[in-house]
Amino acid sequence: MERWRQPVIPLNVEEDPYTIVDFGDGVARRDVTYTLTEEDTERVRLGYVCLQCLEPHERPFPERCSDCGYPMKERQPRDFERNYEGNVRMDLGARRIKERLAALEEEARRPAASILVPGTPLPKSDGGVILPKGVKNDA
Repeated sequence: MERWRQPVIPLNVEEDPYTIVDFGDGVARRDVTYTLTEEDTERVRLGYVCLQCLEPHERPFPERCSDCGYPMKERQPRDFERNYEGNVRMDLGARRIKERLAALEEEARRPAASILVPGTPLPKSDGGVILPKGVKNDA
């Protein structure tokens, strides 16, 4: 069998019971997280294997996958960066959790905002804050 025709067989597949996907064919499916070998992950990254259905192709990044119609040339490089972590393809639910955790970590690194209560003095300015007209800094 020619090397490029070698099938991609995931090492592990986990179904996401909460996320349903439709690949444009009107059939609802559960999303999955799967693990590939490093070699197969590289074949996906280089565009020789469809990210959506894992169909091998002789040439990298054809306009569309010959099996499922996924727009490999247009979307696969971007989708690979977003969906893969090492040799694991993350399902939508796992990606959302990861993105939310990253946002929470970023939020925790930012200094807490001060809440100004009407009638209380404003904090002392270090000279870098311009106050609107009519606002007094009595602190």
